[in-house]
Amino acid sequence: MRIAIISDVHANLPALEAVLAHAQKKGCSEFWNLGDNVGYGPFPEQTVQRLQDLPGESILGNYDRKVLAFPDKKGRWKKSKHSQKYLAFGWAYRKLSKSSRKYLAALASEVEVEIKGQRFLLTHGSPFSDEEPILPSTPPRRLREIGKQS
Repeated sequence: MRIAIISDVHANLPALEAVLAHAQKKGCSEFWNLGDNVGYGPFPEQTVQRLQDLPGESILGNYDRKVLAFPDKKGRWKKSKHSQKYLAFGWAYRKLSKSSRKYLAALASEVEVEIKGQRFLLTHGSPFSDEEPILPSTPPRRLREIGKQS
């Protein structure tokens, strides 16, 4: 089994379709979606609908969480968020159908998968926070701390 790991689509449906086509051409039959389905791109509803159809696992990203929280936090965010982020969160929320919002809200923030005795922890960011990216520049000491906890 070949698995494609995707993340941070941010409602860019044409890019998602290109990545999925490439992955399928390479023999991927399962997809692990690590979140941030929506956020800035022009196709939030279509992107969520497409991602729902994929075989595999999906989790919630920090931008998904923020878009879903927009109605409750818009008053506070209008003063504290960068105006472009504020507009993007609100626009994405309004473009999502009720069923797509419900789908996103039901996603876990992390999922454990076991394949042939190997365990994988799917998170958006680190196991400590969906706001903490793990990058090539992440110090080895921090990677060890993360590894001990997951």
